[in-house]
Amino acid sequence: MNQRRQRSAVFVLCVGVLAGASGVRGGQVDLLFDMGPAGSPLAEGAIEVNETTVYSSAGAFGWQAAPAEGFNDESGLPANADAHYPLHLVFPGKDLYRDGFEADSPIGFNANVPPGEYLVTVYVGRYREARHDLVIRINGRLVAEDVDAWGQVWGSQGGTPVKSIKTAVDAASGTVGIEVDYAPSRADSWKQYTTREPEGGRLWYLGRNKSSVLGVHIRSAPRWPVARRGPALEAVTLSRPYHKVLAALNEDDGDKAAELLGRIEPDDVLEWAVVCDAVAGHIDTPDETRIELLEKSLAKLEAMEKKTGAIRERIEVERRILTALKYMRMWSYSWAQQQTGLNGYKRYWGAYECCNPVAKDDPLYPLSLLLKMRISYWNGREGGWKHCYELSRRHAAALKEFAPAHPLVRMYLGESVPEPYEAMAAPGDAPRWAVLQREALGRLRRVIHYWVEHRQSENGELGGGWGDDVEILRDWVPLVLATNDEVARRGAKKIADGVYASGEIEHGYSKRVGDVEHAAEPVSDTQPLMMATEFGDPAYFEHCLETMRCMRDVWTGRDKNGNLHFKSYYYSASRTIDEPPRSADVPLNGRAVKPGIWVLWYSGHPVVRDLLVDWSLSWVEAARSTDRGKPAGIIPGSVSFPDGRIGGYAEHWWQTKGYDDLDAMGYTATLYHVMLAAWVHTGNERLLGPMFAALDAVRAWRQSAKKGPSPGTLEWVGQIHDTGKFFDVVEKWRLLSGDRRFDDLILERATGMTRFRLTGDSSQVERELQGIINGLSRNLPMITTEVLFTDRVSIPGNTVLASMLTGSAGEPTYHPLHAVTWDGVGDEAAAFVTHADANSLNVQMYCFADAPREVTMRFWRLEPGVYRASLAPDSAPDKPLVTSRFRVTEKGTRLSLRLPPKRALGLDIVQESSFDSDTLLADLAIGPADLKPAPNGRAAITVHNIGCKDAGPFGILVVGRNSKITKLRCGGLQAPLDLAPKSRTFDVDVAIAEIVRVVIDPDRRVEELCESNNSVRLSR
Repeated sequence: MNQRRQRSAVFVLCVGVLAGASGVRGGQVDLLFDMGPAGSPLAEGAIEVNETTVYSSAGAFGWQAAPAEGFNDESGLPANADAHYPLHLVFPGKDLYRDGFEADSPIGFNANVPPGEYLVTVYVGRYREARHDLVIRINGRLVAEDVDAWGQVWGSQGGTPVKSIKTAVDAASGTVGIEVDYAPSRADSWKQYTTREPEGGRLWYLGRNKSSVLGVHIRSAPRWPVARRGPALEAVTLSRPYHKVLAALNEDDGDKAAELLGRIEPDDVLEWAVVCDAVAGHIDTPDETRIELLEKSLAKLEAMEKKTGAIRERIEVERRILTALKYMRMWSYSWAQQQTGLNGYKRYWGAYECCNPVAKDDPLYPLSLLLKMRISYWNGREGGWKHCYELSRRHAAALKEFAPAHPLVRMYLGESVPEPYEAMAAPGDAPRWAVLQREALGRLRRVIHYWVEHRQSENGELGGGWGDDVEILRDWVPLVLATNDEVARRGAKKIADGVYASGEIEHGYSKRVGDVEHAAEPVSDTQPLMMATEFGDPAYFEHCLETMRCMRDVWTGRDKNGNLHFKSYYYSASRTIDEPPRSADVPLNGRAVKPGIWVLWYSGHPVVRDLLVDWSLSWVEAARSTDRGKPAGIIPGSVSFPDGRIGGYAEHWWQTKGYDDLDAMGYTATLYHVMLAAWVHTGNERLLGPMFAALDAVRAWRQSAKKGPSPGTLEWVGQIHDTGKFFDVVEKWRLLSGDRRFDDLILERATGMTRFRLTGDSSQVERELQGIINGLSRNLPMITTEVLFTDRVSIPGNTVLASMLTGSAGEPTYHPLHAVTWDGVGDEAAAFVTHADANSLNVQMYCFADAPREVTMRFWRLEPGVYRASLAPDSAPDKPLVTSRFRVTEKGTRLSLRLPPKRALGLDIVQESSFDSDTLLADLAIGPADLKPAPNGRAAITVHNIGCKDAGPFGILVVGRNSKITKLRCGGLQAPLDLAPKSRTFDVDVAIAEIVRVVIDPDRRVEELCESNNSVRLSR
């Protein structure tokens, strides 16, 4: 008899003896049945159940009828991930999960046990196939339905390929009878779609469903010394020293409970462990404390020589919850994926399954609900699937029994929970806009500071994975750029530098091939913003320049009509996927070239300008076409390459096969942004033709009486463009052009700042500020501590605060329109830019401080010249308090103002005379990263030219300690007109530790675009 058979025979004997015994109580029955075809692996300590194990009245256990088919699968995970998969780290382990039986009909299994109460766990699913909508009955009672076990479908819908259901069973008859069946997907279920094989592969396809079972665990139900009566814990057989611990828990003081527990030296290890778990399972106990308690408890329990069924139950549940906690707290940091081989999806869903086999009377049951509530909700947020939301609501409703008024439970049930905030007092005559702005910024600051101070790692990650972390920066602009908040700016820079140093980026773009939506984000969401906040630092300019070299040399080519188009919407820095259906240009490719817009803003780079103009005009030509029924002037959903077919490989002109269509306006608008930038730098009105045509379509749609226009018609085009995403571009054009012809359309969609500029009415601005405050005054954990996926952090305030403070319009990170940024505005001073153009600036200001407050402005759109600044009381604008003149010589010119306290002020800046200046200049630059140790122990200094003209000969001044000066000479430096960075490195006969400051071109022999980046000072 082989070892597997011997082990089975022993357990058969054990069950037979128990079935015939009388007076046998809990702790004596502990049976694990491992289902699988003969010869498949057997879980440690398990009883074999193969195809021949048929139940009979004389037998101890077996099938009611043999299932149709056995299976024995590998997990499908890579070796490293397989070893770290949460389900494989905990009882009963991989050998039970990998094999089982399935059938088109219900599967029945019986086991004879002594009459009594049991905890029964049923394991279902299959590694290699999706099993869903499973129904489980025990002794004829419905135990679970809608059980989904699928792990090979995309993560946020997939969950795990194995699910376990644990329930208490009263086996008064002496038999535990289990039936596993499946139900068809309901008509209103999102899973209905997945039962149909989609075109192009199995991404969402669940396939043919079956009943399946992997194993069954039957254990006599333990009687814990602590019981729960609703939300309260009660001592059943608990020693008196623990009563104070329970009292603290019932008062929701988890910290006190943990402190009291730490003072107790346990006599009974199991008793101590149960109370320990009650503290760890309290909803308010910090995760760090939970982990510490569980680790201590496990160590004590595992050290016990004699382990009863109750002790084994505690060990197994603690290990599961501890594993779940640790895997959740890895979030999606890159180190976690490197360590485990698992992405965040698989870790989270693995943690979810670890929490499933926790019985309702277990002291860790509330914590298991809390973890499952979080995981299912955030996976629902990431994938947008109602099935996951429903799971989360179900867990939250169950958790409410234990914590009926807890804020987190209420939030996950969809309630609005106020967030305490102590608003600063303001004088009664302070402008309402200033009071609202200050509170909105303060609340926003609290959220962003949380992310920087509590979730950001040393390498810059926030815990959502680089691809998601970078998206959060879109909402940080009011602090990072507009008000130069030190914490927010430091955090943004760490993200931008971290993603570039992560190994995922090369030559200005993603190293790995991916669709443009995701592959473009790590660079496009970080490097352009850094060009503004770290103005003049050559690193960020050159990163963006390299992106444009990818556009020229890798991504684009001439189609058969001679037009410049992207060859694909799937590409990396070094190659494109040129096979149909991906070999098509799409509007969203505008996201990839967003860095080029900012290169143009910085230097007016002529090659970058020509690239963006050429590509934009090619889309203008596509818009002029009426092929395939497309209305003239409207851009199509795609253009295939190289044949230039409108609509590419899709069925209709507005579609993209295998990707998003024209009506995904958040994506389509990226092309309009590029066209707008090309127009700004050329004045070519042809570039705006598609935008004007779309506005005409919007007018036709609004004037039409049709409801639900047919896709592809002009009215339909107008309907899909009648959105904030499209009008964001239109508002920018309106601000730049002053053209009033579409004001009637704009006003119906306008943001508060644009409405104010067109009408002088600031009421909508104030309503939007109040909306920010309202949004940040409730459910704050859902955008801070609870977040699992950082691309789902939606922080209100980006658009209105950025526009109000900087004079820009709409979403601020795509097209740089900021006219002014600030130091010193926030808690003690407020600013409202009411007008901004190339020659003037008007700002309403208010100082909340009790004494004069200094603020500093930086100008970004004023043309070079001499300007007059007048600061006057808002009530008497003709009586200025201060009048001064200053010169603007370059972008970022600074002006400091001293604001009198508690007064509403108006600041007017007007150009008095202009300077003649070349728009294309050299720009010598040095950044903090350009001083490095040389191999010889001295220093290496790198100098860049990030301008548009070659720089002639210039000097370099190295200032050391004790005013020691070293002078170097450079014969000149080319401009990066070939889109390749231009720099030169000099070895200096000075140790880097001795250098205090480096100055480039101290004699100012080179006419430059920017002088502020000509020196770098080392802080010691």
